[in-house]
Amino acid sequence: MRTSFIVPPGGDRNEAAAFAAAEGIEGLELMYHAPSAGDFDDAEQMRAICRRWRVRIAAVGVWHMGLADPPESGTREILLEGLNYAGEVGASCFFTGAGEPDGGDAVGALAEAWPHWEEVAGAGGMDLAVYLGHRGSFLGSEDLVAGAVERIPSLGLKLDPIGIIRNLDADPYDFLYRFGANLAFFHVKDRLVLSDAEIEPPPGLGELRWGRMFAILHHHGYDGWVSIEPHGAFWNLPENRWRYVRLANRHVRQFMA
Repeated sequence: MRTSFIVPPGGDRNEAAAFAAAEGIEGLELMYHAPSAGDFDDAEQMRAICRRWRVRIAAVGVWHMGLADPPESGTREILLEGLNYAGEVGASCFFTGAGEPDGGDAVGALAEAWPHWEEVAGAGGMDLAVYLGHRGSFLGSEDLVAGAVERIPSLGLKLDPIGIIRNLDADPYDFLYRFGANLAFFHVKDRLVLSDAEIEPPPGLGELRWGRMFAILHHHGYDGWVSIEPHGAFWNLPENRWRYVRLANRHVRQFMA
């Protein structure tokens, strides 16, 4: 396994790469929120940054659209542009939503769309995955995920234990064990629920038991990226993001081999 962290839209990617190199973090995850055509125009610059700091691109993630969106949504061209960009910068994984297809058989629409996208990603040397429980992805329950995996055995999943709790109302350990064979990319963040508040500290300072989580990853033979996601009003502040990444990286690396 290797660690990376999210560089948010508008983030200084050269600064992020320099920090990663100084901390012994192997990669960066590039995040795009509802991008437009033409937003993926810095591949040459990104490759130069990676060469300078000797870091890799763990993943390119495109949010708020998905693989099975209806043709009239206009997202297909944007996703193809993002996928080609991910290949150009040497990303290990490209992930996006499952889509929000028309009609009553969303899983069927994804099953029809998946082979094409999987072929394009594979030609670029990348894993392909879908995220769960956010706009752009109809996969908002454990039953829907189970149905999708049954219809599409090769379906790659981008999983996040806190997202599993919040967005799918499921137990993160049981869910990860059930679907770990389909895990293609893994996000880490944490939370601490108090009597009258909820805060979002780095992994190791919250309530999740990361030893149990990584035991399940090892059980499934997962050897991919573990990507750190600074989250919440306090830790997303620019002056706190690097501290979050440093603390999270120190904690999760003890479970990696």
